[in-house]
This record gives sequence, C-alpha cells and structure tokens, in this order.
Amino acid sequence: YKPNHFFLRAAASFLESDSKGDNNKTIYGLQSGWEGPVGSSNLLAGISYYEIDTKTEGVFTDDPDDFYGNTFDCPNDNIATTCVYRNDFEELQIFAQLETLVGKTPFTLFVDLVQNQAADDLDTAWAVGLTLGKANRPNSWEIGYTYQNIEADALLGLVTDSDFAGGGTDSKGHILKGAWAVNKKWKIGITYFDNVRNMDIGVQEDYERVILDTAFKF
Repeated sequence: YKPNHFFLRAAASFLESDSKGDNNKTIYGLQSGWEGPVGSSNLLAGISYYEIDTKTEGVFTDDPDDFYGNTFDCPNDNIATTCVYRNDFEELQIFAQLETLVGKTPFTLFVDLVQNQAADDLDTAWAVGLTLGKANRPNSWEIGYTYQNIEADALLGLVTDSDFAGGGTDSKGHILKGAWAVNKKWKIGITYFDNVRNMDIGVQEDYERVILDTAFKF
C-alpha cells in the first residue's frame, strides 16, 4: 500500500526446523515509511517491527547448541539438546537512505538501527554505509563501504547475513565493495569483509573474507 509517497507493508514468514523437529515458528513483520524527492535528491525513511517467539525454544538446525551468536540457557549442562533461547525477538528497526549526486556521480548514504525490545542486554544492532557511483552502464563503476555492529541478542542470528563474520550475531566490522559494468548485461564485483566474531561473548576471533562475483542479465 503506497499512497502519496507513504507505504505500509505486512508480512509473515515460516521459520521451520528440520524434519525431525517440532519447533516451527512464524516471523511476523510490519513496516511503514516514506519515500520521495527532497530537492534534487531522493529520501527513504521508515520504521519496522518484527516478532519471533523463541524464548525457551530449542534451535532450528541439526546442531543442538548452535544459536548463531544468540544467548541461551542449558538446564542440563551435559546435554546439549536441553539448551534453549534466552529471549524472544521483538525487533524495532529505524532506517533511512539518501540518494543524491556528488557532481555528476551518484552517491548513496544509509543508516540502520535495530533494538530487540524483548532483551535486557546486548540488544542493539546498527549499520552505516555509503556508495559512490553506480555500475549500471557500460564501463561504469561503484564502490561502497559499510560498518556494522550486531550485539548478541539484537537479531535472531539464524536469519542474519551468512557472509558477514560467517553469519550470526555478536559481531562487528567493515565491508568494502566494488563493481564494474563491462557492458549492459555483464557486471563484475568484489566484496571484502574485515570483521570480529564473539565480540562480547566467548573468545574474540578475527574474520576476513573475499567474495568475487559476476552477474549477467538476459
């Protein structure tokens, strides 16, 4: 629904465990915001809310004690299958993105903030980033930078980006991107991740990753 630059969206998505489990869940989401011109620029701003009931539930994967960075409790320390999520996830998100020009070059700036209203601690995630250029024409290019910080219980770790710090929460770090359009139908890109895992819980680990990709249009 999008009248006069305002928009409203609702969604529900099933989060299913493997065939051996019975802890299937549904993620509910609601998003509202505004998108439109501001002078010669374009602004997108909004607020979202997502709800996932996970407290006292077990994992949704084969590994009984892999909570992807989220905090958990184990009633029996010697039996991993007794481990359960410590919190629900009631994620309140505020986001904004500005698209403009620097001279004749496209420039995008964004900010994203999320807080889990159901957790008492380690409940915040945020990201800021920018992109200069746009690889959408032959021999055009773009470069981008993002810094993000995801505390342990800010997001449900299972559904986070698996490239950043290897997936999950309790991580922070830098993302550098670049892309070049060979022609109208072919684009080549590179992404470098320089991250830290287990930033608040456990033993900190450095994490680096390089991804090369290419995309074709037909």
